[in-house]
Amino acid sequence: MSGSMFRLAPPLFILVFGIIFLTWSYSYDESAQQVPVLVGWSLVVLCVLDVIASSGTKIGDGVKAFFTGTIVGEGSFDLSSQPLPKVLVAMAWPIAFVTCVYFFGFVLVIPFYVFLFVTLQGKKPVKTGAIAAVIATAFTWIVFELLMNYDVYQGIIFAE
Repeated sequence: MSGSMFRLAPPLFILVFGIIFLTWSYSYDESAQQVPVLVGWSLVVLCVLDVIASSGTKIGDGVKAFFTGTIVGEGSFDLSSQPLPKVLVAMAWPIAFVTCVYFFGFVLVIPFYVFLFVTLQGKKPVKTGAIAAVIATAFTWIVFELLMNYDVYQGIIFAE
């Protein structure tokens, strides 16, 4: 795979996924689609920026510099040094999350996902993963269920 295609493949793939997610979100009734549509549009906008930043053009380099900045002492980043398995693993995490949410719902998936991501991908201690999972789940439940009175998606398996 050439360098430019390798560079553009992940953001383009996620952009297509975001467009599908957004389209799917509009199939819900007006009340239920509010949060998924917000997430979908946010994902599409961020993916478009990522595609531009990954394009290797002057504009893309400007967008990348604006959002990432430069860390003092940072070496030059060579995209070809990123092995394909690492790129695929990075893409698998959000795909697995959305797939699991589709079947099991947010409240059940969030604690497992956060715990696994923090401990496996982030290589943090189990205690840190557990605390992060509890905080993320509590935040989601409190904000959406209690404060916004929004029925959080329960997944197709547990749908009422």
